Amino acid sequence: AADIAARKPTTNRFGGLIGKDTVGGIAFGLPLTNENIREGLAAAFEAGGKEGLATAPPPAQAMMGELIKGLSRTLRSGEFDVAAALNGPDKDGRYMLTAGISFDDPAALEKELRALYKTAPGEVKALLKLDAAKAGELNVHVARVGPVLPPEAQRVFGDEAEAAFTFAPKGIYVAFGTDSVSALKA
Repeated sequence: AADIAARKPTTNRFGGLIGKDTVGGIAFGLPLTNENIREGLAAAFEAGGKEGLATAPPPAQAMMGELIKGLSRTLRSGEFDVAAALNGPDKDGRYMLTAGISFDDPAALEKELRALYKTAPGEVKALLKLDAAKAGELNVHVARVGPVLPPEAQRVFGDEAEAAFTFAPKGIYVAFGTDSVSALKA
């Protein structure tokens, strides 16, 4: 009770994703002010993650392990915000999905992504371009997924839709649509 009473109101670090063009959005944060709650959530997440890791394809296990470690660090930090916004339609009737999630120091996760990419089959490398652009000092990676989307999703996001993502010091940002790099930079 004392922890809750002492808690100061916070804002969502990704709340700015929801703007005047947003047709649907969500922003939430977990007020992890109590150390026991933080530790309990992180331990539960790690236990569940170990089960999932055991069934992950061997090439992806190192990256999945870093994802679990990073999310556990984030939960333990007490700073966990998530936001997503669906914006549009643009002049062509397409929509853009943008999202952000707190992630404490994703550098190791990005390193594992790069290692996994080196051994990826050619068809995966044809869809994913690492370091496709820059957002300030951050590398932006792009996955060209539009051609493999079902027709229903292509009507919403476009047949040239791309997923752009970047790893910032305290979060991971993603944009999905036909001009995802520009949306991610914004």
